[in-house]
Amino acid sequence: STGLRSPGLLAVPFLLAPLAGVSSQTLAEQTRQSAASADGPSRIISANPFLPLIGYFAAEFEQRLTPAVSFAISGSHIKPDDARYTNGDIKARLYPTERGLDGFNMAASFGFARIRKTDGLECAAEPCVLPKAFSTGSFAIELGYQWMLGPSKVTVVSVGGGAKRYLGSDDKFRDINRVMPTLRLNVGYAF
Repeated sequence: STGLRSPGLLAVPFLLAPLAGVSSQTLAEQTRQSAASADGPSRIISANPFLPLIGYFAAEFEQRLTPAVSFAISGSHIKPDDARYTNGDIKARLYPTERGLDGFNMAASFGFARIRKTDGLECAAEPCVLPKAFSTGSFAIELGYQWMLGPSKVTVVSVGGGAKRYLGSDDKFRDINRVMPTLRLNVGYAF
């Protein structure tokens, strides 16, 4: 009876070997897929395609640092009311799904802005009053979603929104908004 148990025990590894091969193959495939996504594009250049039509711009360069974090530099020039805002920002962007530059994201930014109040430019016979202009810092938060399209994931569409607060004394911001909504609609190229 002990002689019969021995061959049965020897057969167990041969029966489980195909299952082990399937498991390790699946693990290898998963590793290759993770490596392929990490080897994809790691930088994006994007801009809003509509703002130049009305004389303004918004553009950004983004660099992936890890699957969950990226670093971005952005610039914009807009005139939402009777003041012009020219902004330069440095952003840290978090992708909670850890898919690199793709998907839902949250960003915080610090920046520098030049604000110029443009009313009072029309003059009659009396002397002109020069527009008020000053430089200040800014802080912003933003939520967004970014799609990397196509098999090679080189075409990028980004949407987002948030708020920006301009820093400085209240005297500077008399008749000028110091908290502005931010909207993002960019199309870009990933490489």
